[in-house]
Amino acid sequence: SIGPEVPALLAAPESDEWEQYSIELCGGTHIPSTSDFGSFALVEESAVAKGVRRVVGVAGELAAEAEAAGAALQSRLAELTASAAGEAAAGEV
Repeated sequence: SIGPEVPALLAAPESDEWEQYSIELCGGTHIPSTSDFGSFALVEESAVAKGVRRVVGVAGELAAEAEAAGAALQSRLAELTASAAGEAAAGEV
């Protein structure tokens, strides 16, 4: 490991000391090949501190569920957009 040890990071996660390091932690399972994942989907991206982003991904069945939920959301958005456009054309808005 280069830089601080993980126990030190966990003991004081908000410490300004960590700003001098580029820290990446592996939060997943180690696998022989990425093809063992099956599907993979990013489900969240957020800011955790200035200049620091967190991404969350899922694999396998959870990825398939996330993709299905995304497709359903896109479909519903298309329905609502079409409905609003139709109402606007009819002067109902």
